[in-house]
Amino acid sequence: FTWDRFRPGVHVVFIWLTFLGSSLSAIWILAANSFMQHPTGFEIDKTTGHVRMTNFMDVLSNPQLWREFPHVFFGAVLTAGMVILGMSAWGLLRDRKQHAAVSPVPGSGSAEVAVEEDGEGAGSKRAFFTKSLRIGAVIAIVGSILVIVAGDLQTRFIIDDQPMKFAATEGIYEDTGDPAPWAVVSLINEGDKTSKGIEIPEMLSLLSYHSTSGSVKGMNTVNKELHEKYDAKFGKDMDYYVPVTTLFWSFRFMAAVGFASLILAALALWFTRRSKDTLWSSNWKLWILGICTYLPFVGNTGGWLITELGRYPWLVYGLQTIADGVSPTANVPSLLFTNIVYFLLFLLMGGVMIFYARRVLHQGPDYRGEGLAPSREMAGNAAQRVVLA
Repeated sequence: FTWDRFRPGVHVVFIWLTFLGSSLSAIWILAANSFMQHPTGFEIDKTTGHVRMTNFMDVLSNPQLWREFPHVFFGAVLTAGMVILGMSAWGLLRDRKQHAAVSPVPGSGSAEVAVEEDGEGAGSKRAFFTKSLRIGAVIAIVGSILVIVAGDLQTRFIIDDQPMKFAATEGIYEDTGDPAPWAVVSLINEGDKTSKGIEIPEMLSLLSYHSTSGSVKGMNTVNKELHEKYDAKFGKDMDYYVPVTTLFWSFRFMAAVGFASLILAALALWFTRRSKDTLWSSNWKLWILGICTYLPFVGNTGGWLITELGRYPWLVYGLQTIADGVSPTANVPSLLFTNIVYFLLFLLMGGVMIFYARRVLHQGPDYRGEGLAPSREMAGNAAQRVVLA
């Protein structure tokens, strides 16, 4: 957008300003979220009972923040790479369909040297989308590796900081043995507080402690510890168990997306190597990569379900419960109405984003803005551009 109104250098400055502004805003947003996960730099006003910040630097140096921010940031990098990769795959797929209408160049002596009927080089879009696909793949590989590393650091932090959340992501009700096995899949009964699944011996110890030894507390043990710690303040009727099934599968979907993105991006680079580009001629490969445009959004959603649902029943962990955050003027109809409006609003915004992204993608790399004629350079060179199909 605005490519036809500003010089390329200015346009790139806009891109970088947007990137830096978004990154800075993420720090402030996640500082607030990290306070809800691991409150620091505050005191309780004895008169009003309200939470009051006492040290801004303590809030910014929150250990939860500097484990959460890299995970979210590199998740965004991974998302960007996969979106570029996936949209480029759709562009190549569309180019293949348009290429079917290509007619041979008279007198060329070869049916494989061709020019599109509309005068645009058939290879210009293919070359453009192949290059952008490879750039997206490199970004996705870097992002996926870093998001896995950052996720590991964050997970190891919550083992001690939020043990109920961690035990739920692994579906563990009873304390594990030493070393601890890892459940690949599990049948979880939240009513009976039991789980049974297919396990890999020692793997959870390796994932949790990077060692072949080490046990993990189960949710039943953590629940007893939380009651001992907070019953005097919040009462004996508190339920400290989180939505286990949702957290267990959200964690596996999130992790699977990270590793799948890494593998798919690496394959995309292999399929588009200079010595043998096999991607453009394969519809099913392009379809898979195109559909994977949406893959990181599934992983990101799984991550946020873990972060927020895993905090239950706390609004601010160990300090205020969700019940404490309910406004005395709120009621069920008003909350339902608000959530429906937000859902429809974001659905509309998402639809508009997809509509415009799809339209720009279909217009191709040579488009010079709505209602504008092609540049003189384009017009002069269009008839001369040929390509090996």
